[in-house]
Amino acid sequence: MARQKPELPEDDGRTFAEMNVEGMPWYNPSKGERPTGEKLDLTPSQRRRMIWGVLSAVGVITLVFALVFFLVILGMDLAWS
Repeated sequence: MARQKPELPEDDGRTFAEMNVEGMPWYNPSKGERPTGEKLDLTPSQRRRMIWGVLSAVGVITLVFALVFFLVILGMDLAWS
C-alpha cells in the first residue's frame, strides 16, 4: 500500500506580507505605492463625537490598567506584611 503525497494548496494570489522593502535588492519603487485612504467629510459635531468616543474608549482601558496596577501593589503590600 503506497502512501500518497498530500496535495499542496493552490496559490490564490493574496499577499499576506509586502516584501517590497526599501534597501533590498529586489526593491521596486513603483510597486511600493500604497493607495491613499478616502478623506472623511465630517461636520464639526460629528468630529467632536468621534474624538469623544475614542477618548472615552482609551479612558476605560486606562482605568482598567490603573485598577489592576493598584490591586497588584496592594496585594504585594499585604503579602509583605
